[in-house]
Amino acid sequence: MLKNVSMKLKIGKCLAIVGMNGSGKTTFIKLLCRLYDPNEGEILLNGIDIKKYNYEEYKGLFSVVFQDFKLFSFSLGRMLLLQ
Repeated sequence: MLKNVSMKLKIGKCLAIVGMNGSGKTTFIKLLCRLYDPNEGEILLNGIDIKKYNYEEYKGLFSVVFQDFKLFSFSLGRMLLLQ
């Protein structure tokens, strides 16, 4: 369980979250990106609960690559034809 975590993220910088399997890295990122909402507590951005921000604008702040991503070497149009 995370408690009293505070961090400063700089615009235009990359951040890597690393740790042991099962330590909560993916859950932490999904909470930060609002893919999940916390069951208790709150996540603040500039002192404001992230739930108060416009969801579409807020999710545009992040670029996340999860470990289970897929990279294709052909166009999206070709991929749609293959389905």
